[in-house]
Amino acid sequence: MKKLLVLFPGVGYSNARPLLYYAKRMGQEKGYEVLELEYSRMPEHPFDNLKETAKIVCACAEAWAKHVDWEKYDKIAFVSKSVGTVAAGFLTRRLAETGGCVQIVNLFLTPIEPTFKYLTEAKNGTKMGSSQIVFSGTADQWMEPELLADFCRKHGIEHHAYAGGNHSIETGHVLRDVEIAKEIVGFYEKLL
Repeated sequence: MKKLLVLFPGVGYSNARPLLYYAKRMGQEKGYEVLELEYSRMPEHPFDNLKETAKIVCACAEAWAKHVDWEKYDKIAFVSKSVGTVAAGFLTRRLAETGGCVQIVNLFLTPIEPTFKYLTEAKNGTKMGSSQIVFSGTADQWMEPELLADFCRKHGIEHHAYAGGNHSIETGHVLRDVEIAKEIVGFYEKLL
């Protein structure tokens, strides 16, 4: 069985940061080919204009995706962070529209509001994902925590919110941060 894991980083949260680094390591351990998306031409202040940032990351994902033979994979998983969740949702939709792949498992780490439309499409049965889970912190400075929690609850989306976690799902307490990372990596182990 050929398996592919794609990592979609955030703006300040690279693929070398813990939650994406351990996703990569878990994927490799489970026999996945791992690809890492990178963005070009990011705005100087990406969170000041999320619509423009979303357009850029989606364009990068679409251009990058043309170089991947999606049909050769039996299982595909996307792990995305922050603005990367927009790119992962967009690319999942694009692949579903073209019929170019099997269903995709999506793990959304600290999604931002432009990701919402892709989350609802996935839940409404557009072949956008056999599984999707959202992870966030309750002290996320770039996403209103209650807005995300209410959205997930309303649409029946599995959501794990970590008390005191910021946009990196870190609390400022090292041992608690390690516990949170371990719990999230446990989901990687189950779903990959």
